[in-house]
Amino acid sequence: MSIGPTVRRRRLGTELRRLRENHSLKLEEAADRLGLAASTLSRIETGKAPTRTAYLMTMFEMYGVDDQGQRQVLIEMAREGHRKGWWAAYDDVLPTGFGIYVGLEAEAAALRVFEDQVVHGLLQTEAYARAVMGAVRRRPIATHVDRLVELRMTRQAALTREEDPLRLWLILDESVLLREFGGPDIMRGQLEHLHEASQLPNVTLQVLPFSSGVHPALGSPQ
Repeated sequence: MSIGPTVRRRRLGTELRRLRENHSLKLEEAADRLGLAASTLSRIETGKAPTRTAYLMTMFEMYGVDDQGQRQVLIEMAREGHRKGWWAAYDDVLPTGFGIYVGLEAEAAALRVFEDQVVHGLLQTEAYARAVMGAVRRRPIATHVDRLVELRMTRQAALTREEDPLRLWLILDESVLLREFGGPDIMRGQLEHLHEASQLPNVTLQVLPFSSGVHPALGSPQ
């Protein structure tokens, strides 16, 4: 599958941090030489923000990147990192930072998840998703809910894409199957959808029963 902007930015950031640390430069020192705030350079190195070519060229000089092949690879990563993914169209309704998760999910080869409250978004029906969003939001705005549901349904295409569909291993706590959202008809549709999705060769769906007792995913009171 093609590598998108989120993964490109993270790979570039990881490499830039490695180069900086190999030259024993602190984050603040490198940022000062670039004329950037330390927080901005940190966002570049963690893949949360793209970087400009001018900054990249200065980093090459600071970090002693003389190999033209290596430079070109990093420049291409930076260029790809500026490209917006399809999920950018929903930035106006996405919770802060969630766009990064959606980007990684869209570009991932495999995903392993445990859910103990609701069905994971990749296996929700439209009706169930709408019921969940209406229940957990204090003052749901209809247009925002519509767009968030649309985003959630679009995310699910990763499971059925023709080339390298996402491999999902999902474990649901038994309580998820018993917690009703939207009424019996919606829950019936959701349970039927889970059964259908579990037949996909790239989906592994398991239920953690109450009878299992204490398990590692349990939290503890502070």
